[in-house]
Amino acid sequence: MKKIVKTAVIAIGGQGSRMAPITTVIPKQLVPIIDKPVIQYVLEEVVSTKISRIIFVGFRNRKTRLIIDYLKKSNQVSLKELFNRIRVDIVYVGSNTLGDAIPIRAVKRYIKNEPFLVLWSDSFALAKDLRMHKLIEVYNKYQEPVISLLKIGKRETDLYAIARIKKIDSKVVVVEELLEKPGPRLAPSEYAAPNGFILDNRIFPYINKLKANNKGISVIDAINKYCKKNVVYGSIFNKPFFEAGNKLDVLISNIRLPLIRKDLKNIASKVKEYLKAY
Repeated sequence: MKKIVKTAVIAIGGQGSRMAPITTVIPKQLVPIIDKPVIQYVLEEVVSTKISRIIFVGFRNRKTRLIIDYLKKSNQVSLKELFNRIRVDIVYVGSNTLGDAIPIRAVKRYIKNEPFLVLWSDSFALAKDLRMHKLIEVYNKYQEPVISLLKIGKRETDLYAIARIKKIDSKVVVVEELLEKPGPRLAPSEYAAPNGFILDNRIFPYINKLKANNKGISVIDAINKYCKKNVVYGSIFNKPFFEAGNKLDVLISNIRLPLIRKDLKNIASKVKEYLKAY
């Protein structure tokens, strides 16, 4: 019987040090990109699918409360409908634990025997571009873990984990390995894994065996170990992708987004005029 992806795990921890000093007051997930905070764009990607449950994973602190308060107390109809339609849970992790595999390990007891979507909360694509739909479609077809892959330029290969791939077709590949920020000389391809995985309970033994490095325990290390004995697929995404992890990313996203969002056409023309002037 085929397993269906019904749950999304969204990591909302992180200190946001690259966005300081603003992140000493508000969490990085609430930094605005035009008229909405980053976390709202991430949620819009998720709720455009048939996901029926979201698990937020974060620290038990004021910043996590601010994120949840914004989402639950907002007067926006779209957010109210989200919380009426989707079950939302919060799982807390200790603030002394490091590594992007921590949020995944923390939800093990809540996941049971089902596949789940994993997203970080500082980058996104627009919901209309159906990135999550395509990721879920690949999982539904192959019933194996899937990574969202973004085609980038060689110069950007020192910014992301880069996939060593075996092509199946123009939309799907087999991921043989992920290399963390290898740079143009060592990059095995131009396909990056910036944000978005579908995993299942088979990943947990690999996470449990990880030894922490200076950045804690990494989901990439777990996936690489998994790849040696199993199959992992990649879903290729070629449309605009937005980052908000540091000051430059936020600035670029605030410039690019009006040029793409149809509801911001009136702003887009002024942005273009301003850029031409400088």
